[in-house]
Amino acid sequence: MLQDKVIVITGGAGLLGQAFCRAVVENGAHCVVADLDDERGERTARELNAAVGEARSDYRRVDINDAASLESLLGAVKQRFGRIDALVNNAYPRNRSYGRKFEEVTREDFCENVCLHLGGYFLASQRFIGFFRGRGTATSSTSLRCTASSRRASRSTTARR
Repeated sequence: MLQDKVIVITGGAGLLGQAFCRAVVENGAHCVVADLDDERGERTARELNAAVGEARSDYRRVDINDAASLESLLGAVKQRFGRIDALVNNAYPRNRSYGRKFEEVTREDFCENVCLHLGGYFLASQRFIGFFRGRGTATSSTSLRCTASSRRASRSTTARR
Protein backbone atom coordinates (compact mmCIF):
# COMPACT_ATOMS: atom_id res chain seq x y z
CA MET A 1 0.00 0.00 0.00
CA LEU A 2 2.87 2.42 0.73
CA GLN A 3 5.27 1.17 -1.94
CA ASP A 4 7.06 4.17 -3.48
CA LYS A 5 4.74 6.74 -1.87
CA VAL A 6 6.35 9.99 -0.69
CA ILE A 7 5.40 10.72 2.91
CA VAL A 8 6.44 13.80 4.89
CA ILE A 9 6.57 13.32 8.66
CA THR A 10 6.90 16.50 10.70
CA GLY A 11 8.65 15.92 14.01
CA GLY A 12 10.25 12.93 12.28
CA ALA A 13 13.37 13.01 14.48
CA GLY A 14 11.40 12.71 17.72
CA LEU A 15 10.46 9.53 19.51
CA LEU A 16 7.08 8.96 17.83
CA GLY A 17 8.27 10.50 14.59
CA GLN A 18 11.12 8.00 14.30
CA ALA A 19 8.66 5.13 14.79
CA PHE A 20 6.40 6.54 12.07
CA CYS A 21 9.39 7.01 9.75
CA ARG A 22 10.60 3.47 10.39
CA ALA A 23 7.19 2.01 9.59
CA VAL A 24 6.97 4.05 6.39
CA VAL A 25 10.36 2.98 4.99
CA GLU A 26 9.91 -0.64 6.09
CA ASN A 27 6.77 -0.66 3.96
CA GLY A 28 8.56 0.62 0.86
CA ALA A 29 7.75 4.32 0.96
CA HIS A 30 10.07 7.30 0.70
CA CYS A 31 10.15 9.20 3.98
CA VAL A 32 10.94 12.86 4.46
CA VAL A 33 12.09 13.33 8.05
CA ALA A 34 11.00 16.94 8.64
CA ASP A 35 12.21 18.46 11.91
CA LEU A 36 13.90 21.45 13.56
CA ASP A 37 16.74 19.36 15.03
CA ASP A 38 19.28 19.06 12.21
CA GLU A 39 21.58 16.63 14.00
CA ARG A 40 18.83 14.20 15.04
CA GLY A 41 17.02 14.57 11.71
CA GLU A 42 20.09 13.77 9.63
CA ARG A 43 20.99 10.87 11.93
CA THR A 44 17.45 9.48 11.74
CA ALA A 45 17.48 9.56 7.93
CA ARG A 46 20.93 7.88 7.80
CA GLU A 47 19.89 5.15 10.25
CA LEU A 48 16.68 4.45 8.37
CA ASN A 49 18.52 4.19 5.06
CA ALA A 50 21.06 1.81 6.61
CA ALA A 51 18.28 -0.31 8.13
CA VAL A 52 16.52 -0.87 4.81
CA GLY A 53 19.70 -1.00 2.72
CA GLU A 54 18.72 1.79 0.34
CA ALA A 55 18.10 5.53 0.22
CA ARG A 56 14.47 5.77 1.32
CA SER A 57 14.79 8.71 3.76
CA ASP A 58 15.76 12.34 3.40
CA TYR A 59 16.03 14.95 6.13
CA ARG A 60 14.57 18.43 5.64
CA ARG A 61 14.51 21.20 8.23
CA VAL A 62 11.07 22.69 8.95
CA ASP A 63 9.36 24.88 11.52
CA ILE A 64 5.62 24.13 11.34
CA ASN A 65 4.86 27.57 12.78
CA ASP A 66 6.63 29.37 9.95
CA ALA A 67 4.88 29.62 6.58
CA ALA A 68 8.14 30.32 4.71
CA SER A 69 9.76 27.24 6.26
CA LEU A 70 6.82 25.09 5.16
CA GLU A 71 6.93 26.56 1.66
CA SER A 72 10.65 25.77 1.49
CA LEU A 73 9.98 22.18 2.59
CA LEU A 74 7.25 21.74 -0.02
CA GLY A 75 9.50 23.13 -2.73
CA ALA A 76 12.44 20.92 -1.78
CA VAL A 77 10.31 17.76 -1.62
CA LYS A 78 8.60 18.57 -4.92
CA GLN A 79 11.97 19.17 -6.56
CA ARG A 80 13.43 15.93 -5.15
CA PHE A 81 10.46 13.59 -5.67
CA GLY A 82 8.06 15.45 -7.96
CA ARG A 83 5.16 14.81 -5.60
CA ILE A 84 4.01 14.30 -2.02
CA ASP A 85 1.48 11.59 -1.23
CA ALA A 86 0.86 12.16 2.48
CA LEU A 87 1.64 14.33 5.49
CA VAL A 88 1.94 12.97 9.03
CA ASN A 89 1.53 16.10 11.15
CA ASN A 90 3.49 14.86 14.17
CA ALA A 91 5.69 17.76 15.30
CA TYR A 92 5.55 18.74 18.97
CA PRO A 93 6.59 22.38 19.33
CA ARG A 94 7.42 23.61 22.83
CA ASN A 95 7.70 27.05 24.36
CA ARG A 96 10.45 28.31 26.66
CA SER A 97 8.68 27.10 29.81
CA TYR A 98 8.16 23.53 28.65
CA GLY A 99 8.78 21.02 31.42
CA ARG A 100 7.47 23.07 34.33
CA LYS A 101 5.33 21.37 36.94
CA PHE A 102 1.62 21.68 36.17
CA GLU A 103 0.94 24.03 39.07
CA GLU A 104 3.76 26.34 37.89
CA VAL A 105 2.43 26.73 34.34
CA THR A 106 0.84 30.14 33.81
CA ARG A 107 -2.23 30.65 31.69
CA GLU A 108 -0.08 32.59 29.20
CA ASP A 109 2.34 29.64 28.94
CA PHE A 110 -0.57 27.26 28.42
CA CYS A 111 -2.10 29.47 25.71
CA GLU A 112 1.25 29.84 23.97
CA ASN A 113 1.74 26.07 23.90
CA VAL A 114 -1.77 25.50 22.56
CA CYS A 115 -1.11 28.11 19.88
CA LEU A 116 2.21 26.49 18.93
CA HIS A 117 0.59 23.07 18.61
CA LEU A 118 -2.74 23.86 17.00
CA GLY A 119 -1.43 26.82 15.04
CA GLY A 120 1.44 24.76 13.64
CA TYR A 121 -0.82 21.84 12.73
CA PHE A 122 -3.25 24.26 11.10
CA LEU A 123 -0.54 26.03 9.11
CA ALA A 124 1.12 22.79 7.95
CA SER A 125 -2.23 21.29 6.97
CA GLN A 126 -3.22 24.45 5.12
CA ARG A 127 0.01 24.54 3.12
CA PHE A 128 -0.04 20.83 2.31
CA ILE A 129 -3.71 20.86 1.29
CA GLY A 130 -2.91 23.63 -1.17
CA PHE A 131 -0.14 21.45 -2.56
CA PHE A 132 -2.33 18.32 -2.69
CA ARG A 133 -5.08 20.13 -4.54
CA GLY A 134 -2.69 20.93 -7.35
CA ARG A 135 -2.90 24.68 -6.84
CA GLY A 136 0.67 24.77 -5.72
CA THR A 137 1.30 26.09 -2.26
CA ALA A 138 -0.68 28.89 -0.72
CA THR A 139 1.00 32.26 -1.02
CA SER A 140 -0.88 34.22 1.63
CA SER A 141 0.86 34.60 4.95
CA THR A 142 -0.91 33.52 8.10
CA SER A 143 -0.46 35.21 11.43
CA LEU A 144 -1.62 33.36 14.52
CA ARG A 145 -2.09 35.36 17.68
CA CYS A 146 -3.68 32.80 19.97
CA THR A 147 -2.37 34.27 23.20
CA ALA A 148 -3.40 37.81 22.31
CA SER A 149 -6.80 36.62 21.07
CA SER A 150 -7.44 34.60 24.20
CA ARG A 151 -6.58 37.63 26.36
CA ARG A 152 -9.01 39.81 24.39
CA ALA A 153 -11.73 37.15 24.66
CA SER A 154 -11.10 36.84 28.38
CA ARG A 155 -11.36 40.60 28.88
CA SER A 156 -14.55 40.88 26.82
CA THR A 157 -16.16 37.96 28.68
CA THR A 158 -15.20 39.50 32.03
CA ALA A 159 -16.57 42.90 30.95
CA ARG A 160 -19.98 41.37 30.12
CA ARG A 161 -20.43 39.76 33.54
